[in-house]
Amino acid sequence: METLTHTTIAIGSLAAAYFIGYYSKAKTYTDKMLATMLNSLERDGFIVSETDEDGDKQLIPIKDVIAKTLEKST
Repeated sequence: METLTHTTIAIGSLAAAYFIGYYSKAKTYTDKMLATMLNSLERDGFIVSETDEDGDKQLIPIKDVIAKTLEKST
């Protein structure tokens, strides 16, 4: 194997491994950051959400929250 061929294959393999690791880590970091932000907003009363059967959080539209509040007050 020639030196240039070997170097090209080695650098290509290292670059592929780097980008695969970078993007897989970035996704999990983004998911954790988003979950923390939504939990904080819900705890502070800025948004309303509910958890569905799968364990995923669903945001409740403000019109539904207002309608439910008006029903309770009458």
